[in-house]
Amino acid sequence: MESLRLGAFETNSSSMHAMALMSADAYEKFNAGLYYWNNNKDVIVTTQEMYDLYKKQQGETNAELIMAGHEDRVREIMSVEQFVSCLEFISENHPTSDETLLKNTSYVREFLSRNDFITVEDIERNYETDISRGYFGGEEVVAFAYYGYNG
Repeated sequence: MESLRLGAFETNSSSMHAMALMSADAYEKFNAGLYYWNNNKDVIVTTQEMYDLYKKQQGETNAELIMAGHEDRVREIMSVEQFVSCLEFISENHPTSDETLLKNTSYVREFLSRNDFITVEDIERNYETDISRGYFGGEEVVAFAYYGYNG
């Protein structure tokens, strides 16, 4: 990546897929797993925003199942604490004997993959990543790009 003039980034690579600019504070939270990237909407979201979307979508799914006469497939909507536990379980990937957590984790995995929420670890695992730090308007910003699927 080349910086040809102040505030403008240009690349000589045709394989660049995306570049994100965010405040250093937001990037640290993203890197710590507190924020997620919603690839469908190109926005950073908090765990609470993810949970609210999960709850809304699960409620709509349950309503559709009931209307179609499939009450046996209706899922209980997890609490935010259960949802966060599942996110932690997925990120730590430790085995557990808790059947409820395992069952809920599969629901959360399905939700995450369906909505294409990704973390910094996903980017680093699946792509070559270029991360740069600089200042824009007096605020420290982080620019990162991902390209070239490795996985």
